Amino acid sequence: MNLYQKIDIDNLDIIVDKIKSYLDREQLIDTELVGYIPLKLLDMLSCCPELVKSLGKLGFTIRGFAIYRTVPETNTPIHIDNTIEYTSRINIPILNCDTSSTVFYDADVLELRDQHSLNIKYIQCINAVETDRVTIDKATILRINKPHQVLMDINRSPRICLTISVLPDPITTI
Repeated sequence: MNLYQKIDIDNLDIIVDKIKSYLDREQLIDTELVGYIPLKLLDMLSCCPELVKSLGKLGFTIRGFAIYRTVPETNTPIHIDNTIEYTSRINIPILNCDTSSTVFYDADVLELRDQHSLNIKYIQCINAVETDRVTIDKATILRINKPHQVLMDINRSPRICLTISVLPDPITTI
């Protein structure tokens, strides 16, 4: 079973620049928020039509956006994203992703827990054994229904990755 698949999308440099500008305007680059941070769908669609067009050419319709923002002081636990609708998402590197990894594990489910002040649930895992890892250095489909965590370079912070929910679920392509 593949846990990720790197994909080519048109205009990646333009998309990354526009997303960085949007995040800067929304004060989400230098913020105290960490983890999964939902973004406004309509704002993002109008901010970056190149992303809509590029994913549309691959047969995807965008349903939601978020960033996953990590800093050295907030280690990501090994977890499964608790979502019924999606088993995978498309991730795009925005800032400082080239020296970090998303690591996948075989693990036992421990508990359901809240993430910070956002109403996001994670399924936390224990007894984890690494099975694979990927650096998000281009658009990448990630399985979010398998235990994983982000390991970041503590000297390059914050790490920001755009995570996109699309239909059909991109897992069908890997």
